Amino acid sequence: MKYRTVLFLLCAVLVSLSAEAQKPVKPPKIPQMSNQYIDESQLKALKQPPALAAELEALGQGTIEERISKLKKKVVNDLIFVEGGTFMMGDFGPLWSPEKLPYSDQLASRPAHEVTLSNFSIAKYKTTYAEFDIYSDATRTERAANEKLDAEYRYPTVPAGVPWQRAKAYCQWLGTITQLPFDLPTEAQWEYAARSRGQFFVWATDNGSIDYGRNVPAAGHVELISRSGQSRVPYPVGLFPPNSLGLYDASHNGEEWVNDCKRPVIAS
Repeated sequence: MKYRTVLFLLCAVLVSLSAEAQKPVKPPKIPQMSNQYIDESQLKALKQPPALAAELEALGQGTIEERISKLKKKVVNDLIFVEGGTFMMGDFGPLWSPEKLPYSDQLASRPAHEVTLSNFSIAKYKTTYAEFDIYSDATRTERAANEKLDAEYRYPTVPAGVPWQRAKAYCQWLGTITQLPFDLPTEAQWEYAARSRGQFFVWATDNGSIDYGRNVPAAGHVELISRSGQSRVPYPVGLFPPNSLGLYDASHNGEEWVNDCKRPVIAS
């Protein structure tokens, strides 16, 4: 099984790179989920914002030195400052839901427990193949997912699928070329950011609810927004609204690796 490498790379010293001012969003007391089966004639073949698409395309052009230079600029500019704090990590359903019932069937997420984090920075997008290929080419290692069977979902604008060890090595390499402390996030950092600084968000969407076709893909939607036309493959990053902190695809489009656990984080 191939997992998506985390693009949420941390840089705790970048306290000056604060996020853009955002309207505070509070989690809904009762999260809502719309019907995922909607009139397919209403579905749109979403496209990445032109600036993001152009930036990713440019990463594949030029000498390796030029590509590294463009990658350094992009990964630093993509960092969002996250003010630290104390939150209840894990399944907070018994603390928050009206029925006082668990939200998750993962026993490892229970019971919810208090965690305090210091400030850190986290990237707004998952790592794409356009970015990871620069690392592979620069280090003269094999490109990720480069086998014939991978061709249906391997293209520059989608999240890169790699083992934990390569995800870790990529982060450390970014630290070397930028002279900044890049690394995979801890599970606590990932959850804190996905939940918009540890608030009681069940889903890491723009409003804390699931609105199929608007903030997550609806049934039949992925075929329209993925280049391969397949229903269960990754699709380009940044198509749907970010959570209130500014993270894109934190609740969908693959799983993420974390630093302190060699298993992918599965978004709610």
